[in-house]
Order: sequence, then structure tokens, then C-alpha cells
Amino acid sequence: MKAWMFIGALLVAGCGSSSSDMRAQAEKSLHRAVVPIEPKSGSHMSGTITFEETGIDKDGERVLRIDVALNGLKPGEHGMHIHVKGDCSDLNAEAAGGHFDLEGMPHGALRSSASHTGDLGNVMADEHGAAYASITNVTKISLSPSAPNSIVGRAIVVHGGEDDLMSQPSGDSGRRVGCGVIALER
Repeated sequence: MKAWMFIGALLVAGCGSSSSDMRAQAEKSLHRAVVPIEPKSGSHMSGTITFEETGIDKDGERVLRIDVALNGLKPGEHGMHIHVKGDCSDLNAEAAGGHFDLEGMPHGALRSSASHTGDLGNVMADEHGAAYASITNVTKISLSPSAPNSIVGRAIVVHGGEDDLMSQPSGDSGRRVGCGVIALER
């Protein structure tokens, strides 16, 4: 068989794949990132934030779950945001830059269509300073490195106070008390 006929046969065979076959193939390559959070701004907090793709929604978007396990926070709500730069090198996490925002939107809530791409809302620390949460069905960010909304290589920042979800440009959530760079597991 001539090479061009073989390639044509492969293309025709590939076109016969069902959408469920393509979906199953995509789900096999789901990504995960476990991000250690370092203390910043003189805090003593620590912990991890895990981002994990859990599947594909009906629109073909990858769905994420975010699991938060933090200690050493002051009791109460703490804002969390994805920041533009993956740089937590300075004492106050200022090198991480501003909030990740693809579309020039105002600051807001995680599930609001009018919010920064990196706005994740708040996590509640108990009376012992521990915060455990699982945020499910997140589609506004991605772990796919080539996606425009990819968070790979960016920083996740935990703030010292509550994000009011409306003050501009960052929710008035106080100093940056924790920071970690998002990298995929190998």
C-alpha cells in the first residue's frame, strides 16, 4: 500500500471514533498538582492545596476539584487567589504579582462570570487555625499547560483576611500569608 493511501486509511479510521471514545481518551490524561504552601509576611501557616482534574463536563471543559489543608491561620475566613506569576521568592509574596485575569474582569466570587480567572473565594479556618475544604466542579481554571486559562506555573496565594468578593481590585483580603507555585505531578 502506498504511504499516502495508508495515511488516508488512518485518517478515515480516526474519524470513526465516537465522542465517548474521545472523552475516555481525554479523561486518561487528567492532571494533578499538589502545592506546598510556604508561610509569608511573618505568618506561621503551612499546608497544601491540591488541584485535580476530575473529568470532563458536557461542554468538553475539564473539571477541577481543589482540596485545601492549611494550618497556622488566624480563625476566620481567608481569601485565596491564583496570581499571575509563579514567584513566591520574597518575604511578602509580592513577586507573585496581581490576580490572574484573562478577560479584564472586576474582582469577584469564584462562580461569578464577572470575576478574575484566579478568584477562588474564601476558606474558613477553625478556632485552632486549621482550614480544610474541598471546592468541586471548578471550570474557570485549567491544569492543561497549553490552555489559555492554565494555572500551571502560576502562584496560589492565601491571604490573612476575608475576601469581601467585591472590593477592587483584590477583595480587601489583607496581606499575603501563604504562597505556593503550581506545578504538575510527574
